Amino acid sequence: MKVVLSPQLKAAAPLGLTLAAVIVGVKLLVLPSAVRLQARRAELQALDAQVLQAREMQTQQAPQRALWEQAKPRYDAAIDRVGGGQSIAKILDTLDAQAKERGLELVATQPKRQGDAAGLAWGPGLSMRELPLSLQLHGHYKQLGEFLAWMPQAPFVSAVRKLTISKQTSGGLLAELELAVYLREEPKS
Repeated sequence: MKVVLSPQLKAAAPLGLTLAAVIVGVKLLVLPSAVRLQARRAELQALDAQVLQAREMQTQQAPQRALWEQAKPRYDAAIDRVGGGQSIAKILDTLDAQAKERGLELVATQPKRQGDAAGLAWGPGLSMRELPLSLQLHGHYKQLGEFLAWMPQAPFVSAVRKLTISKQTSGGLLAELELAVYLREEPKS
């Protein structure tokens, strides 16, 4: 059997070494590279595991991402409607103008004090306060229906909490409406 030694091994091995010593020398020289190779394989396996985990997370997040993409236009529209700087007086003027446009008479409004408004967090950087309002509207059933149909398109976010309708002896209806109007709170600096 003929053993061919690399130039590095020939330089490292003194003359007169037996074959066993050369083999031991080869093992000593090869062993560090084998250890490095095993370490690289372990790193690659760890990276493969991370890639598989990331793919699983992407697969799991895909439905939520799709839901967000569907809801985002509605969210953006709500943020635009909420806007900033909506004053209570402006909201009451808008309600009065819309009631008159539909033939209703806004008999009374009763906002609660601002200190009574509840603070709400609607998302990152968006905090709101709920302002309860009581409205009394006088008119006819169809006019009231048109006013209530307008409410979702109002330039502010609101919800009808309670509606009581009673017939007036003088004719027409008296509607008592309890609204929750949501006002955007500007960040305090």
